[in-house]
Amino acid sequence: MKVKRALPRKPFKIDDDALRADVEKYPDDYQHESAISFLCSALSIGEALRRWGITIKKTLHHPQAKEPLKSTFTRALDQLQQKHPIVYLDESRFKSHVSFHKEIVNGKYL
Repeated sequence: MKVKRALPRKPFKIDDDALRADVEKYPDDYQHESAISFLCSALSIGEALRRWGITIKKTLHHPQAKEPLKSTFTRALDQLQQKHPIVYLDESRFKSHVSFHKEIVNGKYL
């Protein structure tokens, strides 16, 4: 018994020209975002892009980041931290109904 392999065929859901135009117009879109507009899966978009040799990865650096300004800000922040302690607050767990004027003693509000 021999296993029949599927013949390579062009995907029928994705129009090549339309996808190329979409990639040129929105180069920063994720594959799942393109898949929504083409009514197909992200895997299908990924396979089509790989077939054309488009394998651009997102970078960790913002293209409009200004390194000199960033280093100036970091130096100023370091100098400020030497003079005064900087406290970062995580307010994500504060309840919206709690007033900030109440004091907490032994885990209870006064």
